[in-house]
Amino acid sequence: MYLPGDLLEARPFKEASSTTIVHNQDRLAAFLKIAYEYSLVAPFENRKNGAPELSGTLEVKANIVRAWLRINKNSISVLVCHKCSMFCLPSELCELPSLHEIALSENLITKLPSEIEHLSTLHTLLISFNPLTQLPDEIGNLSTLTELYILRNKLTELPNTFGRLSALTDLLLSDNKLSKLPDGFGNLKALTELNLSFNKITRLPDDIEKLSALTKLNLAYNKLKQLPEGIRHHESVEEN
Repeated sequence: MYLPGDLLEARPFKEASSTTIVHNQDRLAAFLKIAYEYSLVAPFENRKNGAPELSGTLEVKANIVRAWLRINKNSISVLVCHKCSMFCLPSELCELPSLHEIALSENLITKLPSEIEHLSTLHTLLISFNPLTQLPDEIGNLSTLTELYILRNKLTELPNTFGRLSALTDLLLSDNKLSKLPDGFGNLKALTELNLSFNKITRLPDDIEKLSALTKLNLAYNKLKQLPEGIRHHESVEEN
């Protein structure tokens, strides 16, 4: 089942049973936003070639999108919606058990829902170029997350649960407003790339020395006066 091509496009991704949602003509953003605001799910009154026809009010159209997500929730693996003018990540998307990649760069998203912790198979979260000011504590429960890109947002701090992301290998946080890193940051022992450039960090935690897998570390354009002894001469360090 799929929605008409001018709204959503369903196509295989790696496996035949997987589905990718991509935005088309910026319509997906509008419907996702509305779907988030309305709670009722309308029945599928009209069908054409197995797909619902989007007729009626915006409320009905939004409810059709919600219903479509629920019916196809076990087959959707990737969500890509760049430049969609999205204000939030609808919590309904966090009910997709097979979703392993989310790419929502260049939107207007200010926060992530706490329900994001339910995405037990998520390994990639790309949400750069948004006005995010904080991350929910529940993000620390994403035990399968390996790539997290939050460049050019407005983050002032990271939650204390951040150190639980033990599978994380690539963490890009450049161009935010971070002044410090949370306790337990050194527990991210799988990290191979860490970019903290263009922030306001004045001091790094001592346990950052535990990040022995690092091959790339960018600390340029912060307010650091000195580095921990363990990484001061690390060949991967780039600082201003």
